[in-house]
Amino acid sequence: MKQVDQVDIGKPGKSEVAVAERLGTERQNKPELLAPAGEMAALRAAVENGADAVYLGGKVFSARASAVNFTDAELAEAVNYAHLRGVKVYVTMNTLLDNREMPEALEYAYYLHRIGVDGVIVQDLGLIRQLRRVLPELRLHASTQMTIHNAAGVNLLKEWGIQRVVLAREITLEQISRIRTQTGCELEVFIHGALCICYSGQCLMSSMIGGRSGNRGRCAQPCRLAYQLTSPGGANALSNSDNSGHLLSPRDLNTLQILPELIKVGIDSLKIEGRMKRPEYVATVVRIYRQALDRCWDQPEKYQVDLEHARELEQIFNREFTPGYFMGNPGRELMSYQRPNNRGVYLGRVHRFDARTRLVQIKLEASLRLGDGLEIWVTRGGRQGLTVKRLMVENQPREEAFPGEIVTLPGEGSIRPGDRVFKTYAVQLMQRALNSFSRPQRLIPLHLKVTAAIGSPLVLQAVDGDGNQIQVTGEFLGEAATRHPLTRELLYAQLNRLGNTIFKLEQVQYDIAPGVMVPISEINQVRRKMVAALEKKRLNAFRGPLVSEAVFSNRGLPEGRTEELATTSSGCPRLTVAVGDWASALEALKAGADQIYLPESIFRSKPQERIQLEQVWEAGRSRSVRLVVTLPRIVMETDQEGVLRQMETWEKVTGKPPAGWLIGNPGGLKLVSKYTSDKKIEHRTLVCADYSLNCFNRFSIQALRERQVQQITLSPELNQEQLAAITTPMDRKDLEVFIHGNWPLMLSEHCVVGAVQGRRTATQACSTPCRKQSFALQDRMGFLFPVEMDEHCRMYLYNPRVLDLLDQLEALVRMQFGYLRLEVRRELPEYVRQIVQIYRTELNRLQEHLDRGADGFKPLPAHREALKQLVPAGLTRGHFYRGVINID
Repeated sequence: MKQVDQVDIGKPGKSEVAVAERLGTERQNKPELLAPAGEMAALRAAVENGADAVYLGGKVFSARASAVNFTDAELAEAVNYAHLRGVKVYVTMNTLLDNREMPEALEYAYYLHRIGVDGVIVQDLGLIRQLRRVLPELRLHASTQMTIHNAAGVNLLKEWGIQRVVLAREITLEQISRIRTQTGCELEVFIHGALCICYSGQCLMSSMIGGRSGNRGRCAQPCRLAYQLTSPGGANALSNSDNSGHLLSPRDLNTLQILPELIKVGIDSLKIEGRMKRPEYVATVVRIYRQALDRCWDQPEKYQVDLEHARELEQIFNREFTPGYFMGNPGRELMSYQRPNNRGVYLGRVHRFDARTRLVQIKLEASLRLGDGLEIWVTRGGRQGLTVKRLMVENQPREEAFPGEIVTLPGEGSIRPGDRVFKTYAVQLMQRALNSFSRPQRLIPLHLKVTAAIGSPLVLQAVDGDGNQIQVTGEFLGEAATRHPLTRELLYAQLNRLGNTIFKLEQVQYDIAPGVMVPISEINQVRRKMVAALEKKRLNAFRGPLVSEAVFSNRGLPEGRTEELATTSSGCPRLTVAVGDWASALEALKAGADQIYLPESIFRSKPQERIQLEQVWEAGRSRSVRLVVTLPRIVMETDQEGVLRQMETWEKVTGKPPAGWLIGNPGGLKLVSKYTSDKKIEHRTLVCADYSLNCFNRFSIQALRERQVQQITLSPELNQEQLAAITTPMDRKDLEVFIHGNWPLMLSEHCVVGAVQGRRTATQACSTPCRKQSFALQDRMGFLFPVEMDEHCRMYLYNPRVLDLLDQLEALVRMQFGYLRLEVRRELPEYVRQIVQIYRTELNRLQEHLDRGADGFKPLPAHREALKQLVPAGLTRGHFYRGVINID
């Protein structure tokens, strides 16, 4: 293996100086190349092809539950395998946990600590809190499932003990650069592989449709299905016929072209997606990015994408490629409308098809070999796949054919001349990938010094390629040779017997006394001791102090409150209403709401709308109704100062801050804290955590309370049993649950309406069709998913059916939650009025019912009928009874 001279870190080499000058800053550390491993073979593929670190999941608490994943024993084996080769291992625990799972999760995390993993990737706020208390020695990385997209969010997680944040895939290089300058936390981004159409951690579509929650590791990928863009009435609105309907299916991420820019912004870890992919895919992608990253790092000014590498990436798997959002929003160029799975590489077109002999002729534009897999995109009947088992060129059998030639091979289906042909499987590329990890490739060079003398034991000093040094001594005392004295050739032959190890012999220095004899068995024994000692030293280099089981077991802390409750009465829960406009807010106030979440549009209010704000403020004040302002759920780094300025709008109109702020992401906590600090607001403003913070257990509740959050909306994925066990009944007065309404199943930076109808691309602006009419996506079952856009052209995709728990009202009230929410942001004022009136009346009736000590409360039939009339698309109980599929 070729050796590269390393530059003394005390004296930068010419290439390092050149990079520093290009960046205008002192050169940062070389980014880590982080690879996926869904099974042991994929781990070997990643390591042998040059990964600096791998991430993988066990059999529990992993967001890729459908991968093969690793047993506990395999995890220990994987850690040793990787550490011996100088590679770090991060284990995913990036799902939400309910109360019952937390003890098992902590024991599992302690096992990971004991086997020496280098970090754990987490999503759940409660798990983060508990791990910081019982196992602070364990390094934590925040999953992209936490939807962190600004410096405020990064810094909050750093305060919570997170050492690395995997940023949301939707942020640009400019945003990342701004975040980098404001935080000392490590940053990680995805650079290749599958993309989610929705912000990770914010998707409820798979959960609500089929009970398979992405937040629990069971996403069914409904985004890869076919949809039609329609008007709410069902009229097809597709603007042209070449969009086949995979309107939510993104292309695959590919950043080879922008590696210099990724390095320049100071990202610490470059992550390849693919725990569900086969080992050959992992081997190929890691090999290509390893070589590209090394070239880019060593000679950035000369970096270019290797065209053969680009072709291999396309061949191994692609849905077409995109640089994602790094360079800005690409619009329709983000999407793979024609198909949601591997399209392969274009091979050519059908030249002729003989229906009688079932032989097809293809004019090649790329090479073709026996064993390759093809897919013919037939004009009618879909796609015809086949494996090349027989290949003819001019009636002569061949093993390989080349561009420009016409090949003949067996084919089936309704094939026609002109049909396109794609190569979806390249046997030669797959074999190369398999060979790369079937036998050791990543061997560590050894420099040895051997000393042998009469009357002394054999001494072997070793230094490996990473600078680890050891010395081992034999037991046999050297003797005077009578027939065969020890020679350099004999020593080298025995010391070089390293075939089953991770080492390769590069250099030997000899200090051999003349005429000394040492048995071959002794040389072999000393060599084995040397290997064992070096392996132990390499493994120990990754291990920090081990926490004893006794210490771990005794670290549990009481879960008592650190805050006074925002509400301490034991009466009827407050009825909260989230509205989308001022008229609806007024109707909700008149109809009996106790608390109203005002829309984000307060930040965009025109002068004439300020009058409506004043009306709402006065109506709320006169009725002692809390008015809580909703902060934007996504606040990009470049938008934060603007949002802070806009938060002053309320105070300018009313003379006082609002009663509270509803926050939808971790950065919102820091944003509110900064606002109240800058404004020197002395009285206590209510801080409400929205459902998008994924509060799924009592430990998450406590984590938020410790950040001065006074009201917490629980995850809509919790079922009745989980809600009943979330905390003790007397500890729920600051908790809120949904009882009626519709909230986004998806929140996406990509607008399907703008892409399909507005023809938006990376360089072409959208024609804003959303200003002219409403839209919905229709699935294969005929359900219509309403689509809404905000002022940033983000898309919100809603459930066709509306949650309604009127019949479950008694059960929820008896659980003693402090707040019950009506989510009616999309609805007209008259709808809001009727819904609030129904629930206000029923809550009052229910309270009288409970005051009498009665059971078996039933809502008025007229109210049930009114709900059916208001929601003709249908009502659903959501997850109240069924819940989501468990992660184990």
